[in-house]
Amino acid sequence: MVSCSVDDCGEILTITYMDAVEPDQVELCRRAIRDKMQHLKPGFALLIDLTNMESMDQECAQVLGATIELCSSREMAVAVWVIPDPRKDIGLNLIARFHCWTPVRTHTRHNLAEAMKCLMLERDRCAGAART
Repeated sequence: MVSCSVDDCGEILTITYMDAVEPDQVELCRRAIRDKMQHLKPGFALLIDLTNMESMDQECAQVLGATIELCSSREMAVAVWVIPDPRKDIGLNLIARFHCWTPVRTHTRHNLAEAMKCLMLERDRCAGAART
């Protein structure tokens, strides 16, 4: 199962992968994200959570790449991956490297609490840069 949501401010897009993930689920998520693009502000953050993912079909990689490209088209600034188990790492850093059109700061964290702290630090960093 895959779910996606955009926060009320349009600053964070969250994608959560759960159980056994299949390509058709990833494609439905990509389409949902495409429909939500107008709610995302340029410079938004992408949070991908693999905490409850059991497995992902390798054929999902192509659609996941297309999803990252879609996010890049809206000027995604930062991506944070929650990967509690290194055996479940599906190569997000590599996928991002080949599918992002602009430089994106990427971070990998072991749990959602660390990821949220990272996102807050990134937001503060961006706000500080905007003031200077």
